[in-house]
Amino acid sequence: MSRPSFARPRKCLKEEKTMNDPIVAEVRKVREEYARRFNFDLHAMCEDLRRKQNLSGGPVVSFPKKPVRTFAIGTAAQTTATLGSSLDPSVGAT
Repeated sequence: MSRPSFARPRKCLKEEKTMNDPIVAEVRKVREEYARRFNFDLHAMCEDLRRKQNLSGGPVVSFPKKPVRTFAIGTAAQTTATLGSSLDPSVGAT
């Protein structure tokens, strides 16, 4: 009896060894140390990074907001915001 086409050979079920990359290990170590300095508080880490950014004196790049895409449904054009709410039956229900 042959094996079904979706079945994998036994050797594929063995756990593969993960690659031990010293650069990845170092980045993870530095990230862990930095997070530990702030007790893993994301808001505190972001505030520290913003402070460092302001002290650097370098330019801060900001991109313009993307325009809202409009979709035509039937004869009316709707933005993605109104399209989402019009598809939700709980919106507008009393």
